[in-house]
Amino acid sequence: MDNIERNTGEATGELRQARIYQDRTNAWKRIIFYIFFFLAVIIFIAIGGSSFMKLFVGDDKN
Repeated sequence: MDNIERNTGEATGELRQARIYQDRTNAWKRIIFYIFFFLAVIIFIAIGGSSFMKLFVGDDKN
């Protein structure tokens, strides 16, 4: 019984390490995503909403 408990303990320890590593990589992906999103919003505001919409929709006025 002791041997089985030791083996499962090691397995859960490895799982815990993998989970910590995955949380760390997910946090980095989230940080990078927020940085890109923030930059996109800044660029959107800098160009201006109306001129930015003209790029996609096109100018309807003659």
